[in-house]
Amino acid sequence: MKRRGYDIGRVVDLIFEYWLGRMKDSELEEYRHMKETTGLDKYAREFEDREWIKNALEEPDIFETDKAYRRFWSMTAGKRSIGRLRWRWVASLLIPLLVGGGVGLFVWWQPASIPLSEEIGIVKPKAVVTLANGEKINLGEEVAPIAEKDGTRIQYHDGQLVYSSQSQTAKPQVLYNELTVPRGGEYSLVLGDGTRVWLNAGSKLKYPVRFNGSQRRVFLSGEAYFAVERDTAHPFIVSGSSGEIRVLGTEFNIRDYEDEERVVTTLVKGAVSYTGKNLKQGEIVMKPGEQVRAGRRGEKPELLQVNPKEFISWKDGIYFFNKESLEEMMKTVGRNYDVEVFFNGEALKKLRFSGQLKKYERVEEFLQFIETGGDVTFIVKDRTITVNPK
Repeated sequence: MKRRGYDIGRVVDLIFEYWLGRMKDSELEEYRHMKETTGLDKYAREFEDREWIKNALEEPDIFETDKAYRRFWSMTAGKRSIGRLRWRWVASLLIPLLVGGGVGLFVWWQPASIPLSEEIGIVKPKAVVTLANGEKINLGEEVAPIAEKDGTRIQYHDGQLVYSSQSQTAKPQVLYNELTVPRGGEYSLVLGDGTRVWLNAGSKLKYPVRFNGSQRRVFLSGEAYFAVERDTAHPFIVSGSSGEIRVLGTEFNIRDYEDEERVVTTLVKGAVSYTGKNLKQGEIVMKPGEQVRAGRRGEKPELLQVNPKEFISWKDGIYFFNKESLEEMMKTVGRNYDVEVFFNGEALKKLRFSGQLKKYERVEEFLQFIETGGDVTFIVKDRTITVNPK
């Protein structure tokens, strides 16, 4: 029997209506025909089983394949009912699962066409390093090794800055460098002690060329992931706008953007202590899987249990959104693609989304997925994005 192509949205709708038991006769016939012509009937017992659905709701991580990024998103806003969206989300999980498993389900995905006047993409790794003497060096292209006044050698290669010290001076002068990653860029560096740092778009890190004294202190504005080289005698300290994080050797993420209401610290490995500028009761000791959220107006910090993967995936090119407002999501888009975003209506900012997407080369690919599942449309023009209701 000849295979028939089905639009992925129609496939999800048919499965959804079957689960709810409200198919019309014509839809039931179409559903049966779809299963027969695509090979889906071989797996019907599994995905039509309520226990399978229950497990899918409780363990969505099992579907995290590359094709799963094309799933429709669950949403918690607008005029849509939560129950309907939750069932529709489970139905959409089935599509990437079967395609990824080689079932032979023949579908295609046809995203909406987004008007644009120019293609806007993620800029290749780029940053500017400011040396101790004030000289600024653009790291967008290969540059020759640099030598600081204290003898520290700075090498640049393939989007990473590496500091190494050969001098054994007893009391070296403390020299600071500053790495600035603009909107639309990203960068990583290896500090003089071996600590690795990944800087997200719109971020800035000030650090000693060579650490000396009793501590290793750096200053962060924006977002960075740290893999700190262990040194029990010299704690590593990150100073931010709301307080500081003190560690010995660990991995953690700090999100400290001035245009966001909270500073968020997420611990992945090891142990850290958080001391807020307005925290009267002292420090908060964090364990792996915990997160501290500190408001910028002096509110008491919150300590929460989280899945760290959702907050560090940006360095691996994946966005996680958990009931995120469209306003906050578009701030991320603005920083990573270096665009300005305008909303045609305040209500649009409050729409909330949950899901995960890859960091696509072109911004319209990212926006198309949001349009597929949301009550919004986008117009891209002259490095600006206008958000409109559907």
